[in-house]
Amino acid sequence: MITAALCCIYSSTLTCIDGYNRVNKSAIDNLRGEDNPDTESPLLVLLVTSGALGLVLMFPGTMLAMLKFAMIAAFLTTPVFALMNYRLIRASHIPDEHRIGKVLNIWSQAGLAFLFGFSFLFIWWQWLM
Repeated sequence: MITAALCCIYSSTLTCIDGYNRVNKSAIDNLRGEDNPDTESPLLVLLVTSGALGLVLMFPGTMLAMLKFAMIAAFLTTPVFALMNYRLIRASHIPDEHRIGKVLNIWSQAGLAFLFGFSFLFIWWQWLM
């Protein structure tokens, strides 16, 4: 049972590291206006893996602190990823038939304002108040 659990955790970790880096590499290339089909980036894999290992080593034995950090980081990075997605779908290299319409554009901007607003409110409440 332990072997199966370790295999599941290990394969999930590899999948997340690989997928996360490929998506980010593609997003960065698209934001730069590049059309690069190669989504492999060993440097990005090394940076993300080193960062993850660094986080685990920064919080030895304190799972609650690590969980709190992960939740805060996920909450605060959501608006950034939403903005990246919004900029990608509105980029000039996207064909007109695949672009969002006026109503969805306004809805997206309202969602971005909501996400950034709550992030700033959270920062103020958590650290500035």
